[in-house]
Amino acid sequence: MKKYIYGVGTTKKATPVMIRDAIIKCFIAAHKEILEAPKKFLNMGEKEFEELKYLDIKERIFGLIKDNDGDPESPTKEDLLYVVKKLKEFALNLRQPEVVEKHAGEIMELMHLLK
Repeated sequence: MKKYIYGVGTTKKATPVMIRDAIIKCFIAAHKEILEAPKKFLNMGEKEFEELKYLDIKERIFGLIKDNDGDPESPTKEDLLYVVKKLKEFALNLRQPEVVEKHAGEIMELMHLLK
């Protein structure tokens, strides 16, 4: 049975871009309640709001890759490890350590699939 983690199949090799995109999905899923808070103040449809959340998190992750002198369009494994480290530090301010470790562990499972 094929297992997927944030859209990435775990039975084949993965690319850094696939894992970068999985990190975006993971962060959105892990912080769903917090990211939903501004919704009541914004006058927009569900699809539009979901796109706004995605773009916000994507820009944050791209920014972290740039902070590591990386290229967000072509991240390296080192860039992705840096992103996971920084997101863990941030998330520990918002979530219980067990939740943070669970999500970080899922992403680290994907890191082992890098070509």
